[in-house]
Amino acid sequence: MRPPASLSRPPQVVFFFPLLAMGLFLVLTAVAISLFQDHSFWHNYLSDMGRPGPSAPYFNMAVVLTGIINTPFFLVTWRWAGMREGGRETKIIWTAALLAFASCIALTGVGIFPSTLSIPHNLSALGFFFLVAVAMVLFSICGLRENKRLLAAFGLWSALVVLVLLLLNFTSMGPTLQKLAVGHILFWMTWFSLDERKRWAG
Repeated sequence: MRPPASLSRPPQVVFFFPLLAMGLFLVLTAVAISLFQDHSFWHNYLSDMGRPGPSAPYFNMAVVLTGIINTPFFLVTWRWAGMREGGRETKIIWTAALLAFASCIALTGVGIFPSTLSIPHNLSALGFFFLVAVAMVLFSICGLRENKRLLAAFGLWSALVVLVLLLLNFTSMGPTLQKLAVGHILFWMTWFSLDERKRWAG
């Protein structure tokens, strides 16, 4: 349900930030792939492009910018969560937005710490995937309550893809699952943010 018109609205431009982030990530990652010798979709993790070499500046920039650009949207979602109706839903949205914001911070760490620095890099990556998966589940629970079944279903499916990645990351399926998980997350963030814009438009 749309909040009362008397309440102040968040800046509309912030709802387009996830779309911008996804576009930048795809372009910069494509450049990194073109510079990464013998890149294999099936055998190379995305983070391999962040190792020292021609592809590193582009991929690491893609990851850092994606994390930074997405943070304002989830801060806005957190800030205006209290304007939703229903105490329980407000708490769920508030928690989900906080987790999503933290996941964006963790994502910047993936780019700041290349995979050659295995401990901080792996902790950042694990934190990103785990936090965003929980956030997607919580947002989707509220989406089901608001009858946004398609978006909620995609959010739950995306969280499941991330869970499978976390379970099978160190198997031969890891590189492929990682790319699928990242694609699902970026698309969900964009879809969710544009859907939220409808709530405040007008």
